[in-house]
Amino acid sequence: MKRLLLITAAALSIAAACQPAETQTTLQPAEGAQAKNVILFIGDGMGVSTITAARIYEGQSQGIAGEEHSLSFEAFPNVAMVKTYNLDAQVPDSAGTASAMNTGLVTGIGAINIQPDNEAAGCNGERRSGPVRIMDLAEASDMSTGVVSTARLTHATPAAVYAYAESRGFERYKDMPKSALDMGCLDIAEQLVRSDVDIALGGGRRAFEGGKRGSNVSLIDSWTERGDDFVYVASSNELSALNQNAKQRVLGLFSKSHLPFHVDRDASKDPSLTDLTIAAIDHLDARGTGYFLMVEGGRIDHAHHSTNAYRALTDTVEFAASVQAASERTDPNETLILVTADHSHVFTMAGYEARGNPILGLAKDKGGKTVTDADGLPYTTLGYHNGPNQRDDTKLTDNLVQAQNYRQQTSVKMESETHSGEDVVLYGTGPGSERVRGSFHQSKIFDIIVDSLGIRGAKSDE
Repeated sequence: MKRLLLITAAALSIAAACQPAETQTTLQPAEGAQAKNVILFIGDGMGVSTITAARIYEGQSQGIAGEEHSLSFEAFPNVAMVKTYNLDAQVPDSAGTASAMNTGLVTGIGAINIQPDNEAAGCNGERRSGPVRIMDLAEASDMSTGVVSTARLTHATPAAVYAYAESRGFERYKDMPKSALDMGCLDIAEQLVRSDVDIALGGGRRAFEGGKRGSNVSLIDSWTERGDDFVYVASSNELSALNQNAKQRVLGLFSKSHLPFHVDRDASKDPSLTDLTIAAIDHLDARGTGYFLMVEGGRIDHAHHSTNAYRALTDTVEFAASVQAASERTDPNETLILVTADHSHVFTMAGYEARGNPILGLAKDKGGKTVTDADGLPYTTLGYHNGPNQRDDTKLTDNLVQAQNYRQQTSVKMESETHSGEDVVLYGTGPGSERVRGSFHQSKIFDIIVDSLGIRGAKSDE
């Protein structure tokens, strides 16, 4: 288990006065330049409050006050506010939001690249094809494609890169209703194995193993049987041993379900998001075709759902590290990098704490005195509007609330904390990123990507 750093306000307040002004160091190609590659980073559930808190947390972990710190992608020169509503939902889910980004169409909640009255798109009995995805246009233009996630590869956000499904729950045949099976709809896992994706790295092995997915067919075998260049890896060591100069097609499944949270992983077998990102970039770059890559920090969302701010922030810091690694590994004149979230959470920063107060700690004033509420109880800076850990009269201490397993208190009791509906941020750098300006729905991210690559008119077989 990782050792948790208990941050004190005194040490951070001393550091606050000594911080240099933030500087802009990102180079930007000329407007109108065309991208050879695009990397779309999606921090699942990474709303504005998560970015702010993670920024402070990372800074405080480095011994500074934190507020003046910046995550790697906050240095990107182009920024926009992005609306996240679904076709039928004021507060969205990841299926509808990721589908909007991949197809350019506002999509219903829970659906993977499916529009109303076309629920059977992609199924054998449906003649109408589903909406064209970025992946389709890229592959029709002879580009390479990849998908990376710390969640299951069949989960909503990664699935939107390559699949069609009436419900995001169709990850395995055992999860699908008879009506969908009767129409010849494929589960999401089989759609991945049949796709033309060049590299797919993440979790979710259980959906690919014969006998555990409602079918005796092993999709891992189905992948490797497609040809000598189809490679399967299942550990950090196997991933590191890949020959990135080969024209291989790689499927990497590193856990039965989601990958561990960053602070819980075993480095000998569990690759970090940065490890996965570097492997995917190296592999796609070696192909020399130009590429579209989607990278998801999927477990930020899961930590929020359980009201565990510590893991939400540490996974966000790792997400920012993976963006930094991508920036360092790519040519800024060739690669458009976009960083955004699919949606936000009901995650809050509240009170009037002193500058440099530990972001995971109790609310304290400038004199270091713990602030209390109207009932005389201490409270934390970070909290959630709803979730499983409803506020009570438990005596809170700094040791308790800064422990990595602490679950922040909530006001509305629910089994799981929910998403929220406010806008998220889109950051951009590289050719085409000048389009990242203003306020628009996230479906426009599709337009930014395909126009930056110049592939809008590509003919797809879909």
